[in-house]
Order: sequence, then C-alpha cells, then structure tokens
Amino acid sequence: MQMGPDFLIIKKGEHGALLFHKNAVFFAPALPLEEVFDPTGAGDTFAGGFIGHLAKTKDISFENMKTAIIVGSAMASFCVEKLDRKD
Repeated sequence: MQMGPDFLIIKKGEHGALLFHKNAVFFAPALPLEEVFDPTGAGDTFAGGFIGHLAKTKDISFENMKTAIIVGSAMASFCVEKLDRKD
C-alpha cells in the first residue's frame, strides 16, 4: 500500500481473498466445496467475475469492491467444480 495503490487484493485460493483499502480490511472466505475437480483457471475466473462486476456497476468504491470479491469467488467456485451432464 505504501507503493501507491489505493486498493490491494490478495487471493488465497481455497482460503478466500483479502481486500485492503487505507485502514479497512475485508476478508471473503472461499465457498466450501465437497470436491474440487480441477482448479485450473480459477484465478482467471475470479478476476473476470471481479472486474466484470466493477465494469457493470461502474463503481470502484470499497463497498462495491467487497461485492465484486464475492462475485469473483462465486464464479471461481463454478470453475473448479465438475459439472455432470444429465442428458
């Protein structure tokens, strides 16, 4: 934070994500899953959900970034699950 950014996000994989802004900290736990099928792409999916929410709302406040982290985490949980086709 001393190097210049107003916000800092630390992704912790299966342990959730942290958001820092000035003196505020927000922790979003990862959605617990019964089985992780393949974690490939989970970070990219988190980033897409996070940035997609911010782009849709056009709001980069700390409060909205908290929501964006939850959206990103939910999207990443879909990425790592095995989807069973019921044809």
